Amino acid sequence: MLRFLIGAAMTMTTATRLLACDAALPDHVRIPDCRKAAAVADAAGRSATLNDLFQRVQRTNGLIFITTPPAIGRAKDILGGLSLDISVAGSFRILRIYVTCRLDDTAMAVVGHEVRHAVEVLETSATTEAEVDALYGRIGWPMSSLSFETQAAIDAQNTIAHELRASRTDHK
Repeated sequence: MLRFLIGAAMTMTTATRLLACDAALPDHVRIPDCRKAAAVADAAGRSATLNDLFQRVQRTNGLIFITTPPAIGRAKDILGGLSLDISVAGSFRILRIYVTCRLDDTAMAVVGHEVRHAVEVLETSATTEAEVDALYGRIGWPMSSLSFETQAAIDAQNTIAHELRASRTDHK
């Protein structure tokens, strides 16, 4: 069963080698959609918090893939979510983050929210859905029978949204 950490947004070097994207993201962050990769890279350049979260991912044995939610099932209606289903490939743990197709600053703050959840997982030794469930039972609270939330992710989203708004104001 696929379970998700659904972001507060519900209540509101990437794949450059594979897709020739110009976006500059850490190697441990993969975004197969070039337009989304460019938007995320731009947001990371304007938000110290988002950039720091990417650097924290980079220091782990994790790879995060940021993609659009599946068109069917529970994930199709979310703005953002982290799949609790971890894949292991060699020494790497692979996590999937789903974020809607929007490319605005609000969506980029949701990306940060979900990356914060990925950091919560990757900075532990969790390798199974049961271990991730136990982690969120300790550090978060249930939003539904299929989702959890943490204050750290909410705070990250709010800070990133503020930084992105401020960067727009600074450039006017």
